[in-house]
Amino acid sequence: MCSELEGNMRAKDQQLLKAQDSLREAQEDLARDEVIFAGKVKELQELREANEQLQVCPGTITCEARSS
Repeated sequence: MCSELEGNMRAKDQQLLKAQDSLREAQEDLARDEVIFAGKVKELQELREANEQLQVCPGTITCEARSS
């Protein structure tokens, strides 16, 4: 009976280690995804601003030359 309990305990310890490893991997993936997402948000904002500039000043080359 005692060895059966010890076996169950070892099995649960292995499950716990596996779950902790999976959680660590998921957290690392999330951190990477957050960096990528932040970059995409910045890129989107820059594109929106460029689009607004085009709406205001469709001839961007001449408008840029005038503002220089």
